Amino acid sequence: MLIYEWRGAFYGTIDDIRIVRDQYAGCIGCLWVGCLLDGCPAAQQAKKRENGFSGLTLCLLETLSFWLDEESFRGARQMNILANAVLFMLNAVFSYAWSVYIDYKLFEDIRRLKKYYIYGAIPAVVVCLMCVGNLFTEVFFWVTPDNVYYRASWVWITYVVTYCYLSYGAVLVFRYRNQTNKYLFMPVMLFLTPIFLCS
Repeated sequence: MLIYEWRGAFYGTIDDIRIVRDQYAGCIGCLWVGCLLDGCPAAQQAKKRENGFSGLTLCLLETLSFWLDEESFRGARQMNILANAVLFMLNAVFSYAWSVYIDYKLFEDIRRLKKYYIYGAIPAVVVCLMCVGNLFTEVFFWVTPDNVYYRASWVWITYVVTYCYLSYGAVLVFRYRNQTNKYLFMPVMLFLTPIFLCS
């Protein structure tokens, strides 16, 4: 196993470094969403607050799942399994909701949403059902009896579904940016760039 040491300040495995990195990323994400929420007037920006709380929920759940890993108090393993299952579930649901939101902002057509996005929800629903199954058996991940989290071979499905929804929203904005006179391109890029770079 690879060991990392830098000027005697830190000594641990590469996995330890990744865990610390992810915990800091979760905390920074929470702070970033909190700053966005703080600057949104309640009457005008209710939708932004709702989206902000959704992002905040994901950040907090991810931080909680890292904190629970390898903890030994009563119920820690069950909480770890539940937090990770809900996290994978919400990733799929929120990325699907993102693509629906982008489509609505571009076209403002409810009939279009009903026509296409009922079927578009199928991958997210499948991921959610598999997450429920993960509460009982190994699907996307497993947690050992001593509460250590490991990814399973099917975990790639969650990433494919999430990134397909996010990429679809970005392609939609890019393709129709001139036809709709909606200034969504830069906000979408600012939202997606950190996600793709930090994954």
